[in-house]
Amino acid sequence: DNCYLMNPAMDLRVRWNWNNVTDAIDVLVSARALDNSGDSLVGKYVAIGILPTWPGMQGMDIALGFVLTVSGVGCVQSLYAAQWIGAPTNVTNQTLYNTNSYLTGKKQDTLWMQFSRPINSGHHDLRLRKYPATVGPTLAFAMGDAPQDSCAGFAGYHGGLRGVYGFEWETPHLALPEYMKCSQN
Repeated sequence: DNCYLMNPAMDLRVRWNWNNVTDAIDVLVSARALDNSGDSLVGKYVAIGILPTWPGMQGMDIALGFVLTVSGVGCVQSLYAAQWIGAPTNVTNQTLYNTNSYLTGKKQDTLWMQFSRPINSGHHDLRLRKYPATVGPTLAFAMGDAPQDSCAGFAGYHGGLRGVYGFEWETPHLALPEYMKCSQN
């Protein structure tokens, strides 16, 4: 139902359905090689964070997707950032299901991550975040070096490949401009 281009240089798109029947949000994230260089994204991750305390990551629920270089298996990790900076940790209270990560494109230059999450999961109930009454970012995104040989491995630092947006998940059009909507092509 919703699709927005969050970063043109990475062609990072976040698509989601807000489902009141299942009380869940279904998410699909895609990113291309930086500046559409056509480089392979094998060995890279794409992540989104929910409700960060910007400029740090503290308090953010994170979904991080990558493909193992050794086996080609797609992995999605559920993480939480307890600190302003530093590596997030694995968590079990942010329930992610229907998870998958995979690569597409002739050079494997597009990385996809999909998951579903209960609206009230992890540390944040998405219904309680109403834009603009609660000021601050709603979504963070990042890209970096993925674990190479284990779905439970630790991801590398994202460096400058990150950003944030503020909007309401249920009605993003109230804050995100029309030009950011994904094209129908």
